[in-house]
Amino acid sequence: ACTDIPFAPHWEADWTVPLPVTPIILSDNFPTSVILPGMSGSVSIPVQTQALDQAVGQVLTQDISRAILKLHYTMTLPLAGADTLFIADSLSALTSASPNRIVFPILLAPTGAAGADAVDTLVAGSPELALLRRAGASDAGSLYIQVRGRVRNPGTGPIVLTGADVIGLSLEMTARIPISK
Repeated sequence: ACTDIPFAPHWEADWTVPLPVTPIILSDNFPTSVILPGMSGSVSIPVQTQALDQAVGQVLTQDISRAILKLHYTMTLPLAGADTLFIADSLSALTSASPNRIVFPILLAPTGAAGADAVDTLVAGSPELALLRRAGASDAGSLYIQVRGRVRNPGTGPIVLTGADVIGLSLEMTARIPISK
């Protein structure tokens, strides 16, 4: 009924979708348990799949006006790094430079227990939002997620790794969709 009245209020709703991301286990990514000053190493997590069930898929097929990706990370060791979060609609798109993936660079710094947020905003009409809509519209829609990059010891002393040392990761996407037009 509101669409027939030109002065009726228009409103939008934000839908937050948690996406799975496992932590980066540092001892699995470094060949030694001691990271000397200036030493760096590649880090990554295995590819994760997020099936887009009916509710999430239906939200993603809406006329999304904006989506915000928020990666929360915790890194208690005094390391620094540059990682990249990749989100794609197919496994092959994660590693190819194509418009079928979202590339979200993340600068890592020690955070302590509280962690830090890295935020990226996807705007209406962007190829990234088109990717999310296509994935949501597919009957067997899925998003493929991976984090990979490098971390290094920027300090002057060695850092000793244990099996419990991780870069904790959590990812969520908040999509803004119109409720009334």
